[in-house]
Amino acid sequence: MSQKSSVPQAAKFVSQALKRDTSTVLTTIITLLATDLGEIVLGADAVGIAKARQRAKRTWPVALGFLLGCGMGASWEAKIELCALILPIDFALLALALAMTRQPGKSGD
Repeated sequence: MSQKSSVPQAAKFVSQALKRDTSTVLTTIITLLATDLGEIVLGADAVGIAKARQRAKRTWPVALGFLLGCGMGASWEAKIELCALILPIDFALLALALAMTRQPGKSGD
């Protein structure tokens, strides 16, 4: 199997995983980002590199948020044990409050 054919096959496998089980979404995002970064660094096709760069621009903030959340959760768990569960609950309540304050159909004038 050549390198060119392995990238589309990996993307196909990951998209199939998304359809089956939603618990794999963050793992899938990390996998796609790693695949895209590999394509950017090792790819020979300029069009493929440009597409990988566009996909990486969309996925890196999600991957960074995931990694920061893991780090914050681990450090809080080490310091305050089970009370660290307050962190994701606070973030969820903040997201809910922000979503409720947003008025549908209005632009941010």
